This record gives sequence, C-alpha cells and structure tokens, in this order.
Amino acid sequence: MLAWRKGFYGYAIVVSAFLVYFVLGGAYYSLSVLAPVMAEDLGWSAAQFGAAFSIFALTTGIGAPLVGTFVVRSGPRLAILGGAILVAAGLVLISTTGTIWHLYGFIIVVGAGISLGGILPVQQIVGNWFVLRRSSFLGLVLSGAGVGGLAITTLAAGVVTASGSWRSAWLALATLMVLPVLLAVLLLKNRPEELGQKADGVSQEPDPEAPLSAGPTASRVYRTSQQWETKAAIKTRAFWLISLATGIMFFLLQAITAHQVAYLAGEAGLDLAIAASALGLVAGASVIGRLFAGWLGDRVEPRHVIAGLLLAMGLSLLILMVGQGLVALYVYVILFGIGYGGIIVVASAALLNYFGTKSYAQIMGISMPVGTVLGILSPLLVGGIKDATGSYVPAFALMVGAAVAGALCAYLGRPPVPEAACTVRAVPDSLV
Repeated sequence: MLAWRKGFYGYAIVVSAFLVYFVLGGAYYSLSVLAPVMAEDLGWSAAQFGAAFSIFALTTGIGAPLVGTFVVRSGPRLAILGGAILVAAGLVLISTTGTIWHLYGFIIVVGAGISLGGILPVQQIVGNWFVLRRSSFLGLVLSGAGVGGLAITTLAAGVVTASGSWRSAWLALATLMVLPVLLAVLLLKNRPEELGQKADGVSQEPDPEAPLSAGPTASRVYRTSQQWETKAAIKTRAFWLISLATGIMFFLLQAITAHQVAYLAGEAGLDLAIAASALGLVAGASVIGRLFAGWLGDRVEPRHVIAGLLLAMGLSLLILMVGQGLVALYVYVILFGIGYGGIIVVASAALLNYFGTKSYAQIMGISMPVGTVLGILSPLLVGGIKDATGSYVPAFALMVGAAVAGALCAYLGRPPVPEAACTVRAVPDSLV
C-alpha cells in the first residue's frame, strides 16, 4: 500500500508549473491576435506575418537539443528563469517593431525563450515529482497553455481596443509575465529529495534489494526503475517510433492550422465567421484532451493512448471531408482537438516512463525536431496538393492515411529493453 504524506510539496510544483505554461502559452497565442493588427498598421501581407509563425516553430524545434542539454547540465529552474527573461525582452522588442524583418528577429528571441523556459524544463520538474500520477499532472500543467492562451489573448485584444495601440498590448504582456514567473521560479524545486520528500509523496523508503528490471506492480502502466543515458535511449526503436508518432500529430496539426479556414469557407461552403471560430474551438477542445489523456495515461499504456488519439484525429478528418453541416463540424472539432491536445501530454509521459527523468530534457530535445520538420512540411504539402488538384480532399485523404500510420508507430513503440548504459537506480519496482 502507498501512503501519501500530508503537506506534499508536489502540489505547489503543479501550481507553479501551471503558471509558467499560463504566461508563456499566452505570450505565444497573443501573436495570433496581434500580428494581423500589426500587419494592417504597417502594411504587411498575410504571407509576410504568417512567416513569423514558421520562424517561431523553427526556433523552438531546432533549438530543442541545445535546450535539453542546458536543462540537464544547469537545472530546470535556471532554464525557466532565463527563458522568461528572453520572452519578456522579446515582447518589449516586438513593441518597437517598424519593419517585418524586425518582427522576424524579435520572434526568434521569443521562440528561444519559450523553448528554454517552457516545454522541457517544466516537464522535467513535473516528471521528477510524480511517477504514479505523472500523466495526470502533466495534463493539468500543460492545460495551462490553453487557459493562458484564452485569458491573455482576451486581455491583449482588450488593451488594443482600449488604447488603440498594439504596441501597448505587447508592453502589457511583457509586464504581466514578470510576477507569475518569478513566483513560480521561487516556488519550484527540481526534485523532491531537496525537501526530504519522495516522488508522489510516498512515505516508505526504497527497498535496496528491489531488482532493476522495470515492471509495474501498482498499475498496468510501464514505468522504468532505471535511468537511461541519452545515447542509449536514442538507439532504441521505441524512442524513434514514439517520436515519429508524435511528429505525425504535428504534421496533422500544422496542416489544419494553415488550411482549415480556407477549406471550410471554400469547399465546405460555411460562413467565414463560423470557419474562423472552428480553429478556436479546436484549441479549446485540446484543453479537455490534455486533462482527459493525462488521467487515462496513468491507467492505460501511453503508447496505446497515442495510437487511439491518432485514430480519432484521422476519423475527425474523414468526417471533415464527407460530413455536412454544423453537427459534422462540431464532431470534427471535438475529436481533432482532444486528439492533438492529449498526444502532447501522453507522448511526454511515454518518454519519461521509458527512459526515466535523469536525461529526459535531452532525450525530449532530440525527439522534438522530428515534429518540427513534419510540421513545417505539411502546410506546404497540403497546399501543393490543393493547387495541383483543385481540391483539399486528396490532401485530407493523405492526412487520414498518415494518422493511421502514426497510430501503428505508437502501438509498435513497446517499452525498450534496458541496456548496460542505464543502470542508475531511480525508483524501485515496489513504488512503480
């Protein structure tokens, strides 16, 4: 039986990590609100300001391996603090934008900050503090980005309306970041051992005789009792299959983000306002997906959850292709949003469960560029197929096939067999 300590500090970790995702997610999503306003004021085309999003994706994806190495060597807290400083500085710089090239340069600063201070270090800390309920708490923390996106974009739009200036909005966002992130950094502790506690608040001491072989006893979900070195992890089939499955999710997501409105308002014949609102509804459904998949990932193998969610995304695209009316649209929105939001959570949990926490940031940093490359290619590929055929239907059919292939990759991504390179004891089998 597991005994849970009263006053377990892990819950403060969750609140702090949620705050980090709240403000960083809000900063990113605010670009979607403010970029069109900036474009109208400064005379940019849609393609010009749209390129800022691609630059952001490149910055976060390509920089991930370096960020992972920094987190492993210097610790997550320092990374979060440095990332927040970069994001705040980037937002202040964006407020001074005079040309599109200024925006491109400044968005690199913001992207580097979000990469350094958000994804990898926060997930590293949460993974250190939670084992048995890792997916659930990752889902709760990651939902902060969606909540922050909704709240802070509303604030940004309000500032623009009240002041008539997008520059004031960027300065307000930069100021807003300071207090929550500083509070989070002060509250965050890298590992429970720093406070004399244990992961999940478990009170009993580890059994020194517990075998190193990983096998779940308190649940059906595999969680390794070993810590993998990065070089050993990236040699496994499981690492690449899970990374590819996650990358296919980003392939679908970026294609839909780029082309959904055009398809709905064009071939589907829906009102432009409805078509535009559907993208926001997908983001809202993703918050539900993060929470639901987090809960499910503690009870069902994350690779199975990833496979199921990819099939749900494929089904949603099929409904989008052949369905008619608002009912079909809402079913698509719910399935697609829950699918991609959930995969973001359980993919992280899968890598943590397979390879441990010691080198997680570095391992995840190598995995992320797979999704970046596929996410950059998909809008171009889908657009090219549309131009060549005159319809989005062939492109969506290809995406359905990609979803099925991704589900197969996830299903085949079974837990790796431990090697000699991963012999550091972390959590005994009696606790996992």
